[in-house]
Amino acid sequence: MVKSRFIIIGAVILIASGLIIFVPPARIIFSVGWDWVFGSPKALEAGFYYTCAMHPAIRLQGPGDCPICGMSLVKREAGREEDISAGITLSERQIQIGGIRMEKIKRRDLVKVVEAVGKIDYDERSLYQVSARIDGRIDKLHVNFTGATIQSNHALVWLYSPQLVSAQKEYLLTLDTFKVIKSGQFQETVKPAEELVESTKRRLLLWGITEEQVVELEKNRKVTDHFTIYTTQGGTVIKKNVIEGMYVKEGDVLFEIADLSNVWLYADIYESDIPLLMEPYEDDYYQCPMHPEIKQNDPGLCSIKGCQMPLIRYSPSLTSEVTTKSFPGESFTCKIEYAYPFVNPETRTLRVRITIPNLELKLRPEMYARAQIKIAKENILSIPESAVIYTGKRNIVFVDQGKGQLNPRTVALGAQWLYHKDFVSSEEKGLPFHRGMQRYHEVREGVQEDEIVVTSGNFLVDAESQIQGALEKFLESGQTGEPKDLKDKMGDLKKDDFAVCAWEGMEMKLSAFQSKMEYEGETLYFCTEEEMKKFMDNSQESSYYKQKHKGHIK
Repeated sequence: MVKSRFIIIGAVILIASGLIIFVPPARIIFSVGWDWVFGSPKALEAGFYYTCAMHPAIRLQGPGDCPICGMSLVKREAGREEDISAGITLSERQIQIGGIRMEKIKRRDLVKVVEAVGKIDYDERSLYQVSARIDGRIDKLHVNFTGATIQSNHALVWLYSPQLVSAQKEYLLTLDTFKVIKSGQFQETVKPAEELVESTKRRLLLWGITEEQVVELEKNRKVTDHFTIYTTQGGTVIKKNVIEGMYVKEGDVLFEIADLSNVWLYADIYESDIPLLMEPYEDDYYQCPMHPEIKQNDPGLCSIKGCQMPLIRYSPSLTSEVTTKSFPGESFTCKIEYAYPFVNPETRTLRVRITIPNLELKLRPEMYARAQIKIAKENILSIPESAVIYTGKRNIVFVDQGKGQLNPRTVALGAQWLYHKDFVSSEEKGLPFHRGMQRYHEVREGVQEDEIVVTSGNFLVDAESQIQGALEKFLESGQTGEPKDLKDKMGDLKKDDFAVCAWEGMEMKLSAFQSKMEYEGETLYFCTEEEMKKFMDNSQESSYYKQKHKGHIK
């Protein structure tokens, strides 16, 4: 004990001589208060204190700088921050200087624009392969490079085939036999002879001989060992697998051709936007992908026997604007034809197929493109995007109560990035991705129609609410905006009860207490559980600690 007294006397001498500067621990500062460090809280008794805009926990009895960040302290009225329902109050000068603007909540006709990226690919319905239908040797190529654009019935290769020679001879023989039998006496053999002629002719057609070539063979009666293979579909040669002099077998792919007058864009849609694609439209219809003539207003199966495929929904109103880096400022209007029935497990996106008219052949497969899918919605309760303050767990708006009074309110938001139709029709020209249009949030709960919210100057309002403590306590109170009912936890507090962590004679607010305990026949209330534990650990000095740091319940 004597040793402790010498240590205390030595420390006092060093402090008095300026050799040691006393810095109280942060735990004591924040549990007891900064006023305990700097003296008796006369400012609080007078109804005012000085605080930091960035650190509302700092409250001093006089002007100065924040001990944490160095910002100048601001004078505030004590007790005003405890009224959560009152929110914050701004003067007309603060509203004007801060550029605070407000807007009435109302219902609007909106357009949701879903942005997606993807790659352009071939229209699978226009792909065509030219295969060898008979064994032979290619002696000449009429199309000798990849990328050539050809028309329908264009000559591709000149093919030599011994099998073709025997087939032509067989056909001429059956044709001569049929003519003899037809002019003879045995008419019952005419029909079998005619069927034999048709059979040999069909084999020539199946091997790639055209009707014109068969007619020429019948007319000239000259057997050739070469014949020309023609394409039945025009387009662009995207793959050439043969060269002159190559031997091919039946089934070998010679060319692959694609019609690029229509191309597909595979775009990836995020999972959150999938429900927007399911919005019904008045002009929706259902069609069979294999039999386009089957079209009806309700979902079902294809009515053609042997098909029975599910009908696919088509929405002519669901359009998309496609843009590419290759053609800046130019957009291609197209339709969304199909949404695939599965989600990519790696990217968590849904692939949709967009058909783009490409008569000028500007768009090429493997190009990157961006698509904007417009989804119209009507009569939506909405607020501007700028009205929302994102706190991480909650979305907050400030509702105007009149006379500069602003109340924080938690809102539940629906779809985001909504664009007003008026802006879409007047401003989207020349804006490839429409970044300049006003954005809105759909509001599901938290505010009512015709209420007024702050839409501009939220930074000032947020800073002011931090100073006054309204927003911080509002977030602690829950979505209703009401303070926590500590009476349920602490019981009924009486005016004569003692509160630890306060100056003697200082009245404490109800919201300051979190824990209580019985001590020497009295009920003591503590600001925090840590403070109560500290009180219990100092049992030898408890009476002194209690007398030194106690107050009355207000």
